[in-house]
Amino acid sequence: MRDEATRSGEPCVEGTRVTVRDIKRRVIDAEGDPHVVAGGYGISMAECFGMLAQ
Repeated sequence: MRDEATRSGEPCVEGTRVTVRDIKRRVIDAEGDPHVVAGGYGISMAECFGMLAQ
């Protein structure tokens, strides 16, 4: 979901301020466990992987 008023229009998990960039940095760049990252942001695994697929 994109909204210019939220995080400068970066794609976010709906209803949150968590961006694709936030997820990518923690899971891919920092080699974090997706389950831990999703739990830390309070999002589902489906939302986490959906963001990584973008």
